[in-house]
Amino acid sequence: MDRERFTGLKSEIPNAELMVVPMEQEARAVFYREHLENIKNYSAVFAVSDYYAMDLIQFLKSVGISVPEDISVVGFDNKGK
Repeated sequence: MDRERFTGLKSEIPNAELMVVPMEQEARAVFYREHLENIKNYSAVFAVSDYYAMDLIQFLKSVGISVPEDISVVGFDNKGK
């Protein structure tokens, strides 16, 4: 399902890049910290689910990055309500 979502994104935004994040929350936090400088280079992130979008937003805010002022984050499945 995630691949289908990314393929759909690529059909509309051909230069979109895929960043595969760990599924386990602690490993994901480590991943975000290790890739923070790269993440800062983006103006927007498309997460394959609202859960991952909210997790990323919490991380970004914890390191002083404002959402959506500094970077926009979009989730896919609308389950975060």
